[in-house]
Amino acid sequence: MRSFAIVLFFVALGAAGASSSVTVQPSNVSFKQALAACEPGTLGAITLSLGHVRITERPGVASDIDDANPNAQTVGLASQAGSATVVVNASKNTVSGKHITLASRNRVACIWPD
Repeated sequence: MRSFAIVLFFVALGAAGASSSVTVQPSNVSFKQALAACEPGTLGAITLSLGHVRITERPGVASDIDDANPNAQTVGLASQAGSATVVVNASKNTVSGKHITLASRNRVACIWPD
């Protein structure tokens, strides 16, 4: 697990220059609904509910979350098709990363491979 975290750290460093940020509307969208809102080819979906980050991965995608920073969690998603690292700030309702799209009336952040 430590090696996965190290890889995510270096991926995050590379992603820092070309990052964009989206604002996600907090909601009670289910995990199944969140994943269905994202197009095929995404690694997963992120939703926010009551100030908490909710991650839904596609089959075959592994996720890792670094919550050492109380203001922003770093989320890594990885599969054979690719990987992505995003930073989620639940208190500001933002998700930042290289390839993020919004779905379901801005309630779901869909994460694409970098």
